[in-house]
Amino acid sequence: MITVDVSREIKRILSQMGNVPPEAKIKVSPEKPRLGEIVTVTSASKDPDGRIVKYKWIIYEDGEEIKEEENVTAVSFEVETGKTYTVELTVVDDAGAKIA
Repeated sequence: MITVDVSREIKRILSQMGNVPPEAKIKVSPEKPRLGEIVTVTSASKDPDGRIVKYKWIIYEDGEEIKEEENVTAVSFEVETGKTYTVELTVVDDAGAKIA
């Protein structure tokens, strides 16, 4: 009888293919915030061949950076009247691949 460690075999095959980069995705709550409401943005990112080891968030208000946080999976900010917000998330996996 031959026994094969499947997880080790999968890792061996993946290492021959190279690292697959993570996917950076976000979830916004509430989806349609009202003025003055606190918005929470949570990472829904995944790494198909490993795990995510670093998160970096930058929040912009009308093009100006208002918040930067690292190594947390969610950030919050208040929505103000007449402002436009942009959320940037960069994730890094355990093999060093980075995507924003």
